[in-house]
Amino acid sequence: MNFESLVSFIEQTHERLQQQAFKAVNISLTIRNWLIGFYIVEFEQKGEDRAVYGEKLFSALAQRFKHIKGIDRRAMYRFKEFYKCYPQIKSYVSAYFPDFAKVGSSTPLFNPNLCIPAEKIVNNLSYTHIEQLLTIQDPLKRSFYESSAIKGTWSVRCD
Repeated sequence: MNFESLVSFIEQTHERLQQQAFKAVNISLTIRNWLIGFYIVEFEQKGEDRAVYGEKLFSALAQRFKHIKGIDRRAMYRFKEFYKCYPQIKSYVSAYFPDFAKVGSSTPLFNPNLCIPAEKIVNNLSYTHIEQLLTIQDPLKRSFYESSAIKGTWSVRCD
């Protein structure tokens, strides 16, 4: 092996493992964001003091979590919407957190025929993709774009 080969092997190793690390972090953040949405919906629907908070809930939570990057008032609304639009992710979360499967939830009803499986969503789309998809109100259209983004390995362009 010569010096240039050594450099090439090190660069390839670095790039491959860095991509794996990025993917692992994205999966973890996606699951975190979905779970935050779940907790918010559960609190709103079953929490005893929900009437006290009302619309103040998101502001109160944002105030408590201002030390955590990426969890602000607007993000929590998106997390709630994420949870409601992607109830199938519960199966993915339950696989990683077996105790979560026991949690009764008010997961919205959904049409499984329109749903991309949870593992495909979580493993193939970044949370930035998901945020873009959440802007599509029609579930059939959203499903089309989910499938297209996964098959075409689309990147997200934020202008």
